[in-house]
Amino acid sequence: MRLPLVLLSLLLASPVWANVRDFDGTGDYLDGVTAPTITDALTVCAWARTDTEKWERIVGAWGNLNAEQGFELGRQFAVTRVYQFEAENASGTGAIATCTTSPGSDNVWRFVCGQYDGTNLHCWVNGTSEDTTSLTGDIKTTTNINIGTTDDSADTDDWNGEIAFVQLYDRVLTSVEMQEQMFRPGSVPNSLLRFWPIWGVDDPETDLSGNADTLTVVNTTTTANGPAVMMGGAQ
Repeated sequence: MRLPLVLLSLLLASPVWANVRDFDGTGDYLDGVTAPTITDALTVCAWARTDTEKWERIVGAWGNLNAEQGFELGRQFAVTRVYQFEAENASGTGAIATCTTSPGSDNVWRFVCGQYDGTNLHCWVNGTSEDTTSLTGDIKTTTNINIGTTDDSADTDDWNGEIAFVQLYDRVLTSVEMQEQMFRPGSVPNSLLRFWPIWGVDDPETDLSGNADTLTVVNTTTTANGPAVMMGGAQ
């Protein structure tokens, strides 16, 4: 898939990013419109920063606690609070790839990714794969994507901090592509299902993938403390 030329010129001309959305951990989130079609391959990435020690969700398409399904990228429930990527297939079998990196409450931006290749889940932080765990079968995605929260109103995993440059692919990116999109979000357009820069100024937030899945803004504020990256685009 190729991004429109007008959009590409805008992305390529953009400086180091600044404005992003800040989530307060108690009811701030972004709500997508549609559920993405995921089968046996997936890459989901985001820049995230937190200053709170708690179970938190960055992005995912997940059911409620009594019928969990789909995928989510965030921090684990256990006391170590390390980053993790969790998914469940259409047969109800789930798995979790647990990264060794724990953000604690250091308030540092990190590029966090989850991948599914039809055989394994992988958890990445800052362009390095930190864990792999086995899972097979198609991933179930029956709910729309949320950023900063879960679909379950009884859950308590709202993100406390900032989130930016959320990207979703229906394929496994190579290590080279992972590095490229880490520093130049939007520079790997092939099989891009969703791309939310999360400008912090639009409501709804724009999806630059061309699939028009805009995000409804629920609360949140804007902060000028984004990650030091350059917007990119396919040539």
